[in-house]
Amino acid sequence: MIRALSRLLNYIRSTIVKVIKDPRKIAIAVDRWYQYYFVRPSRQALNWALTSPPRIYYAWAYDAAEHHPSFKTYDTHPPVRYTMYSLADICHFFNSVPSWNKKPFVLEFEHVMAMTYYFPGRPYSRDKVNYVQEVIASDLCRVALTLSKGLVTDSKRFISDTSLYDKFDYLYPCYSTQPSRSMDLSRPFTILTIATRFYDKGVHIALKAFGVLRERYGSQVQMILVCDCLPTGYHVPDGVIIYTAHPLSDTLKAKLYNNSHVLFLPVLSETFGCFPEAYAYGTPVVTTRIHHGDETVREGITGFLVDPPFYLFSDEHGMRQKTMEEFVIYCKQSFENGGFNNLIEQCVNRLERMISGDVDLVVMSAAAQAFHREMFSIEVRNQKLRQIYRRVAGLANDV
Repeated sequence: MIRALSRLLNYIRSTIVKVIKDPRKIAIAVDRWYQYYFVRPSRQALNWALTSPPRIYYAWAYDAAEHHPSFKTYDTHPPVRYTMYSLADICHFFNSVPSWNKKPFVLEFEHVMAMTYYFPGRPYSRDKVNYVQEVIASDLCRVALTLSKGLVTDSKRFISDTSLYDKFDYLYPCYSTQPSRSMDLSRPFTILTIATRFYDKGVHIALKAFGVLRERYGSQVQMILVCDCLPTGYHVPDGVIIYTAHPLSDTLKAKLYNNSHVLFLPVLSETFGCFPEAYAYGTPVVTTRIHHGDETVREGITGFLVDPPFYLFSDEHGMRQKTMEEFVIYCKQSFENGGFNNLIEQCVNRLERMISGDVDLVVMSAAAQAFHREMFSIEVRNQKLRQIYRRVAGLANDV
């Protein structure tokens, strides 16, 4: 009791000190409280009257971007008018399901193994998959929704109960459609790499490949690296411009994509959100073939795929590396021991084809935007999600 009271007093004291140092923080806190506890519930309650069945509760409704920038379109262009839990017919959860839920739901996740992170104990481990399987097997879970057809197939590898496979479906991330782009080839070839983590997102591989290209082509090539996780003292080749902003503003995001000739993401763990963004701006993609394959890149048309020696949730993971931390260490050690040399050579080869003019970047850029409109537009995402909601609610799909 005394310890709890002491912590409370320390919290009050530190809060007062922060407010004295920067009075603006109290206004920010009040605005955040007002939005979350008054504006958001009021909007959801009104939506019950403004929409027809099925009425849906989405756990991240109207503040989805706070959880991840890729979900911003749920705030700006929601597929339906989301309502309060107490007024909803069905629910939509991401990565976990609250124990208090008593309603039919859609469970969305990146990968069944990633979902184990959100359950008790918090390790990425096959030991937790049985718990995840129980959640999917629940009568209330009507759809197990992941990011791509490839991820559906890959997730099923870890689910032993084949009767649950019919519950699986996929929904691609999306991004706002942008004006048609005419790619400027008069400037130095610019490689864009975006990452929130270093080793599992392949930043070390991207920098190594760029270093090779810089030696060959000098100032004809440059890199824009958006990364706030660069290890202290890590060698960065000449010609790399670093941005540490996170998350990116819409204005800066548009500037970076429009000024780049390729998005280069040699990732070793799940990444999808940047691809719809790049394609919307007509920026081709070079990335690793992990779960999605040709779903994210049409080989030689919208970019290129390269093959990594391993990736998160490949067969080795969950046996040799049971936590994310262990996987990151394994990535670092493999890199230092030359385990990524072949991957780096593949990356250099694909990027060199783009630099040399072996592929028509103007045509590739146009194909990227066409690919976005076909697969990754907000309209495509919203239409499919509305169909999923109606299926979960047991209604005929006429949308």
